[in-house]
Amino acid sequence: MANALARSLSPPEHSLPAPQWLLHEQRRSFGRVLAAIQRYGGAVLADPVGSGKTFVALATAQAMNRTVTTCLVPAALMSQWNKTADRLGIPVALCSHEQISRGNMPSLAGELVLIDESHHFRNPRTQRYRYLAPWLIGRRALLITATPVVNSLLDLAYQLLLTVRDDALSWDGVASLRNMLATGRPTAALGQVIVESETVISQRPGKVCSRIPASPKAWAGIARGVELVDQLHFSTCPPIAALIRGVLLRSLCSSPAAFAGAVRRYHRFLLHARDAVHAGQVLDRTELRRFTAELGDQLIWWELLPRSDMQSEIALSDLDGINALLQYADEGVHAPDSKLACLHCLLRDNIPSLVFASSRDTVRYIRQRLGDLRLAWCTGVRAGIGSTTMPRASVLASFQQASNPALAPAHLIVTDVAAEGLDLQRAARVVHYDLPWTPMRMSQRE
Repeated sequence: MANALARSLSPPEHSLPAPQWLLHEQRRSFGRVLAAIQRYGGAVLADPVGSGKTFVALATAQAMNRTVTTCLVPAALMSQWNKTADRLGIPVALCSHEQISRGNMPSLAGELVLIDESHHFRNPRTQRYRYLAPWLIGRRALLITATPVVNSLLDLAYQLLLTVRDDALSWDGVASLRNMLATGRPTAALGQVIVESETVISQRPGKVCSRIPASPKAWAGIARGVELVDQLHFSTCPPIAALIRGVLLRSLCSSPAAFAGAVRRYHRFLLHARDAVHAGQVLDRTELRRFTAELGDQLIWWELLPRSDMQSEIALSDLDGINALLQYADEGVHAPDSKLACLHCLLRDNIPSLVFASSRDTVRYIRQRLGDLRLAWCTGVRAGIGSTTMPRASVLASFQQASNPALAPAHLIVTDVAAEGLDLQRAARVVHYDLPWTPMRMSQRE
């Protein structure tokens, strides 16, 4: 009787049998997702990272689509999705998030659309959201993400509203999904459209975390860098000044190479601003985007920055004081680095490790200075093993498959380009050489 009462209070599960290739712990998610989509037109699959959401999503598509399934996925994950779908014999048509940002929408295939890493569509002001939202009208969709909330619960609301009506839960006392999530007080009724399996969570291995503190000498070096950064003014616009200062401080805490690279970019940025003033032109915000390029969409919502004449915003007086910062940054690149020495000591045990850094400069710095450790590396633009540049897919495969451990890379050094959705089960340890901006990115890395 107690079991029957408990089942009656749980979200409904579809009676259709799950495919045999789904794991036992994935089948409840499959049943709940299928029931939610058929009742509400869409759902969010929010099972944890590494629980096999791709398999659950493809099983749902196989149950609903008679032909090809349209899948919208990050460009970095397209080959992995294609490989998994081929292995299961499920025909798919893949389109990248980057294509959607440019307005290149796919032709629809199948009744159900799959949207992987849907937290990339959490901001209705972005180009990708503006293109996708009208395209999805009248279509059913499954949103797939282990981290649906990045900044606030409104992130979740905007993802849901791509495919679920705002009043979809009115029978459960929720007149408006958006208004309910805007209050920051969600109700249990969200379980009707958001699927997160506690069974999967309970079967995951426990996390063992250790921290290596910085040496007093390293702290002193960072303190000196902060002192020099704080002598600059950056901008008369406080949000832009905070943004530029944040980029410099973040790079300072990543590596000497990242800091030197960021200071040089800021120097070039100031020179562009000065040239624009001399030519009587307005400095285009493209230059500011280029300076902050490696932050991606985790920090900056450009639409929220005030729109004004940037030639009068940038503090050109910083050109007089940046030479001291340039000299300090260049000296740091050639000085002994206790943080790098700690990483070298840690990786010498040959436990296959995935080392994350936020900056491409830091990835290059690590792999050039720790060349004796058989390192593979991968950023958003290049990849390789040691000093040899190779296709990214080959690098990831050489690390993951490791048919000959004596020849395979011992460790993989990456930017956050490898933080989402990649199948890297050989990695037995994750090292955060520096920290990302958000807990969501931290969770994706691990």
